Amino acid sequence: MMCNFIDSINLTKSHKEQVAEWCELVRRTQLLDPSKSLLNQADAEEYSHVVILGAGASRATLSHPAYRGHQIPVMNDFINLPEISELLKKQNIVLTNIEEIYCYLEEKGEWNTINELELIISNEIQNYYLPDEITIYDLLFLCLGPNDCILSFNWDSLLLQARDRVIAKLASASIKTKLPNFFFLHGNVTEGECQSDSEYGRMGKICGKCQRPFSPVKLIYPTSHKDYSSDFAIKNAWEAARYFMSKAMAVTIFGYSAPKSDVAAISLLEKAWGKPKERFFANFEIIDIKPHEELVCCWKSFVFSEHLQSAKDFYDSTIARFPRKTVEAALGNVSGRWIDSSPVSQTMSWDEVLEFLRPVLASNALKNRFGRTAQ
Repeated sequence: MMCNFIDSINLTKSHKEQVAEWCELVRRTQLLDPSKSLLNQADAEEYSHVVILGAGASRATLSHPAYRGHQIPVMNDFINLPEISELLKKQNIVLTNIEEIYCYLEEKGEWNTINELELIISNEIQNYYLPDEITIYDLLFLCLGPNDCILSFNWDSLLLQARDRVIAKLASASIKTKLPNFFFLHGNVTEGECQSDSEYGRMGKICGKCQRPFSPVKLIYPTSHKDYSSDFAIKNAWEAARYFMSKAMAVTIFGYSAPKSDVAAISLLEKAWGKPKERFFANFEIIDIKPHEELVCCWKSFVFSEHLQSAKDFYDSTIARFPRKTVEAALGNVSGRWIDSSPVSQTMSWDEVLEFLRPVLASNALKNRFGRTAQ
């Protein structure tokens, strides 16, 4: 039956051989231990779930009813800040798209204006904090495993705030586990680095080698020519991104619209991901409020034959429905022996989430596979 399925799909001979190898691996695993619902743990640990965050993810995180602050800006919202509106008015700029504004200023060589614009954005983005209640970013660290990776295009500190308090909450609940890896692809307002010693950490800390304070990591703004190699922290983040994308069995795009100014970034991710036909069994998912058809069109270079799942809410995503088992769920699609979902709920408190996830958190107390980990 599986062989007939392989013959029926539109793949080249080499790709069909790859699919056949997958199916045989699944079959052997089930014969050796029929009680297992999928591939064994060692097989699942060969793969990763990569989550790519855009500004929409931070906005969704601060949409929590308990949050009383003003809405965190996505890229084009920055032009509505009074300081930026005044700056653009002074420069007689009538453009309303922040990417177009950057390109215009670059072409004109208005570097002082660009520096002023970047300073306003950097100061603004530091004004946002998580509420006391558990949020989506907290759940990302709890629901993803130690071999998974969060890749963020966001400059805000919300992800780091979540990481810090998740570690504290786990310690308070006497839960020992490892958290997912995380990297900032466009820099972060809380990140610091020592270029001379190739070390990085939090701003306000010192380099462990030279004992000098960390310098701020340069943020990557929506310019037409982005430099991903000269800054140590950014270069390291992209090396990690390529590694994890190449190992991914599941990818979730959360609130990231792949703007035109990020064409170089998308190209790097595409190369690491490979040809869609070679990722036939991988789970590609998008969390976004846009129509499904629009998302398929936007991400078609990553997806084989429109094999894309979409969810309009984080709690409908595979991350929330299969906490710490998203790779196993994806592998289950290969075997045809699906695992039952065990979703976290938006109504759960911190204590309820930790108790609900305690068994799976304890079973994931493994060593992370790549350099930068959350714990």
